Amino acid sequence: MAGPRLKPEARAFADMVVKNDYYKFAIEAIEDVHKTFGPDPYGLIITANSGVGKTTILKGYEKKYEVPPSKTKSKKHVVLIDSPHKISTEMFASALLEALGDPDPTSGNISAQLIRLKTYIVELEVEIVFVDEFQDMMPKNGIIDESSRAVKFVKWLMNNLEIPIVLVGKPQVNNIRKFVDHAETRFNNTINLSEFNCNTPADTKVFKRYYKTRIAKIPRDITQLNNPDTMRKLLLASHGINRTLCRILTTAIDKTNNGDSITDEVLEDAWFRVSSQESRNNIGFIPFRATPKEVLKKLQELKLHA
Repeated sequence: MAGPRLKPEARAFADMVVKNDYYKFAIEAIEDVHKTFGPDPYGLIITANSGVGKTTILKGYEKKYEVPPSKTKSKKHVVLIDSPHKISTEMFASALLEALGDPDPTSGNISAQLIRLKTYIVELEVEIVFVDEFQDMMPKNGIIDESSRAVKFVKWLMNNLEIPIVLVGKPQVNNIRKFVDHAETRFNNTINLSEFNCNTPADTKVFKRYYKTRIAKIPRDITQLNNPDTMRKLLLASHGINRTLCRILTTAIDKTNNGDSITDEVLEDAWFRVSSQESRNNIGFIPFRATPKEVLKKLQELKLHA
């Protein structure tokens, strides 16, 4: 017997990708770097806190340039790997080999792995590599210097693969640029993705556009969701984090039926189901029971609203 599942409409909503302005900006930056495939490729650093949508962007880009396998030749223009649990050049080489389909990615010393890696890159016509969660490479004490494994690994990538590299992770990943030879020119662009907020007219426009596009996909009565006060309540409840906002709305869909309305009561229940005690304590009250004035004041305290 299969376990519990989201309602089909809730699953469809959760799996839907809404390409907000930040997403589009990041894709354009990646494409600019992708174009440097060949001699003297560039790099790119994309940073954001958890839940903002880094991995969604990477997977979307990977899918965009996915090449269907043929009988004569397979191609893999875009390769996405996670930082391995054990920090070493060999482990990264193994992760890359596994992503490229090597049947025994951990076999051989680093020299043998590098030979296979270069062979795969040529045969599969690899043009760009994404390394996600790169902060896991950073020293736990927060101190990075020339001897750090993260620095050594980036140098290894740049010197041996000769293809554009995109390092993705939390904001501390930016520190890598200070210690890698030519990083200031090779990684001359950094994209810092932020949580949704209403601190400037431009940021407000981005959030409103995303919010309206997202709620329009909800197969329920969304009259309440169209209220600007409810939009601000959801901004507060999610702390502007895309993933949390989507989980609240997905749960609200799953706990209601066709013809039902998404009310403050439904949103409150969904919020308690998906949010952590810590995040609720940071707010100090239930957004969906608060007055518009209380919500706005807390948004301002959290620097999510001007």
